[in-house]
Amino acid sequence: MTAARWLRRRLAPRRQVFIDCGSNNCKVLEARILSGKREFFAFEPQPQLATKTEELSRKYPLIPIHFFDKAVWVFNGTIDFYLATN
Repeated sequence: MTAARWLRRRLAPRRQVFIDCGSNNCKVLEARILSGKREFFAFEPQPQLATKTEELSRKYPLIPIHFFDKAVWVFNGTIDFYLATN
């Protein structure tokens, strides 16, 4: 590693990111917001739960919250997704 690259890595600001895979009711996400993390990525495939993330975005307008209505899995591709009916 060159000295210039080493110096850039040491002086560059580091992003503090929290990734919530299955944000559900956003309680964990909100707890992490209150802990001082800077940028958030929330994944939740159930559309009816998207309103919780929207509520957090309104409650904390200066905090970057990126919401994705997608599921997270260890393989790239498509699988069936089943919701409980109770």
